[in-house]
Amino acid sequence: MHKTFFLVILLSLFAGFLWQIGSNLQTYKVGTYLYKDSVILESPLPEEFIETPLIVKGKARGDWFSDGNFSVILTDQNGKIIAEGEAVTQNNKENRKFIPFEAILEFIKPKQIENSDKKGFLILNKNNPLGSSENNDALKIPIYFK
Repeated sequence: MHKTFFLVILLSLFAGFLWQIGSNLQTYKVGTYLYKDSVILESPLPEEFIETPLIVKGKARGDWFSDGNFSVILTDQNGKIIAEGEAVTQNNKENRKFIPFEAILEFIKPKQIENSDKKGFLILNKNNPLGSSENNDALKIPIYFK
């Protein structure tokens, strides 16, 4: 009887411990890319094939935005800028919560001679209106042009 009582208490404590840990974890959708617990990129994902118009979607912490936006740049593999735009949100509050954003980039596909020429980069730049070096941050992912 004492063994059973002790086992029930032990299992209850263990279950409570697991519940506490689980309530502190954040889960993200499968098919998203998490960057430094600051940006959840939903589309496009790294190494995906893209075409115009490119719709960039995700969520970012409020400190990535200034006046509800941050810059988005599309480059070829050599760093030549192909398209630029702004990721915007409807929520202008700067806080630590994840806020949805969207950007639409239209571009002319670079001339492609070899498969390696199809590579490019999508860069999301954290908005840093004061230009402080400690607030500089950017997410850069490889993409491929269709």
